[in-house]
Amino acid sequence: MRYLVLVVLAPLLSLSLLLARPRTVRAATCTFDLGFATLHSLIPSVVGDCLRNAHFSPLTGDGFQETTGPTGDGGLLIWRAASNITSFTDGYHTWLLGPFGLQVRLNSERFDWERSLPTEAIPSCRSGEPLANVHDPGRLLVVQSCQVVVGTVRATRVEDDGDVFINLDLEPSERVLLSEANVTKQRGTMVLEIVPADQPGCLVGLPPLPPRGSANFGICTGANLPTPTVGSTIEAFGPYVLDTNHGWMEIHPVWTILPAS
Repeated sequence: MRYLVLVVLAPLLSLSLLLARPRTVRAATCTFDLGFATLHSLIPSVVGDCLRNAHFSPLTGDGFQETTGPTGDGGLLIWRAASNITSFTDGYHTWLLGPFGLQVRLNSERFDWERSLPTEAIPSCRSGEPLANVHDPGRLLVVQSCQVVVGTVRATRVEDDGDVFINLDLEPSERVLLSEANVTKQRGTMVLEIVPADQPGCLVGLPPLPPRGSANFGICTGANLPTPTVGSTIEAFGPYVLDTNHGWMEIHPVWTILPAS
């Protein structure tokens, strides 16, 4: 099942919209509240019904809520704490409540006002394109350009595309970052992937692997990220993304791995 994701990138019409506490919208056993209820009231057929109540990242304060989406395949509402923006995406378009009211654009585009939004700086993150050196970035939808997660490594393997695939058992406070597919398909773990360009032995400035069809593996960064030991507790930094082919959330590519303090 393909998940449709909402990327929150613009401040709500104003803080007053949040403080006004719009009418709660109920569907099944969950509800839409505050900014999510406002956006749902404007485009109810696009957002669809809620699948669970809103949940919040303990690290950034960002809010998330899964929905049925316009076709019943699933969706995700997101509220960005740093910018106070609420938006919805169907995986192709994004609807945003911003300084010019409700606007819609392609996920691959940005409005001029979005480029000046505040972002929360996280150590060990990289500047530039979040999906640089990912061989097939089209399947990934960036929810947060840099996220840190903490947990215990449960399994590792090398995939056919050369990525090191890691299953990380998150700390209880961070499990709100998991989607239903992480629970049902990855045994409740977060997926981390170290791309070939960041692996040990990759010579800086050279491609880690030759192109494979339309897939390009980027350029070696010199990060030299070793595969963590199963059973170790780590902090991992990188883009927090939705794998639209599988529906689970990932840190992909992993930029930094540190022993958990």
